[in-house]
Amino acid sequence: MSYRPAVVLLNGLLAYAQGRPQRAVRVWGRLVAMQPMNVAARRLLAAAQIATGDRPAALATLRPILSRADADGYALRLAAFAAPAGEGAGLVDRIAQAHVGEAAIFRPDRPLGDLTIAAETSPTDPTYALGVIRALASQGDRAGALAKAQALVRATPGAPAALLAYGDVLATIGRPAEALGPYARAADLTFDEPTMLRLVDGYGRAGRARDAAVALGLYLSQNPQSVPARRLLGRWQLAAGEWDAAIETLEGLRMQLGPDDVALLHDLALAYAGAGDGLVARRYGAVAYGLAPMNAAAADAYGVALAAAGEAEGARQLFDKALALAPGNPVIAGHRAAL
Repeated sequence: MSYRPAVVLLNGLLAYAQGRPQRAVRVWGRLVAMQPMNVAARRLLAAAQIATGDRPAALATLRPILSRADADGYALRLAAFAAPAGEGAGLVDRIAQAHVGEAAIFRPDRPLGDLTIAAETSPTDPTYALGVIRALASQGDRAGALAKAQALVRATPGAPAALLAYGDVLATIGRPAEALGPYARAADLTFDEPTMLRLVDGYGRAGRARDAAVALGLYLSQNPQSVPARRLLGRWQLAAGEWDAAIETLEGLRMQLGPDDVALLHDLALAYAGAGDGLVARRYGAVAYGLAPMNAAAADAYGVALAAAGEAEGARQLFDKALALAPGNPVIAGHRAAL
């Protein structure tokens, strides 16, 4: 069997689809061992572990994700399902709030010393060096992380992962403009989703909006079904007041993702409200708020939708609740003031 990550991922998917979760656990366990910071792989492994009845193992698999402020809703739901009775209340609260915090460096789940030894014994495998770089950065050793990333680029010329790691360290230490060089070189080698997102974000932080739009447009022309890219495009269209274009983009996503994505419903409510269709905006806003009643953004979007539908008093109550959940939020305060 090939041990390339893409092949391992596919083998696990086939096993899981065939109703063999034990086999999927073994296969995806290897993938997580190869790529311990692969969030998608951890979610898949946890789902398979739950299917085999090994809920403690699923929680252990998910723990590095749960410790992050930007833990996604699916990982939280898996963890809540796997948690013992009475111990998942905090996870349920996080799901209800639907709040995603700032992304941070993915902390390795192995000590720095162990990672360093593994990197020294496998100098031609960048996977171990990447673990060391992230461990150094997460501990605040910026100089060490930068030196290690530069050494990795020299040792593995033409490796996109090394260039991305170098760019990530530069961005983390407050040098985002310099990170664009490594990101662009990585994109020339492999223009995949993680590279595109870094490149677009880097251009945005550097104030190069046109270059960011070109990069996103190029990626979408090659990957028209990419969910993250289309989400980003929809957000840009909303920010620019291009309501009809935003509705087209977001409705396409809804057909692909289904009716229960709170962030997508939030965006749809704002898009239809901006387009002057208060009735449709109200419907989407109500569903988003019903799914996440303690989420400030969902309450705000429902308020905007009600305002567009002419229901000023209901909108005012929702804006007040949203401000209570997110005091001082300038966007929500602006909506309340406009009402």
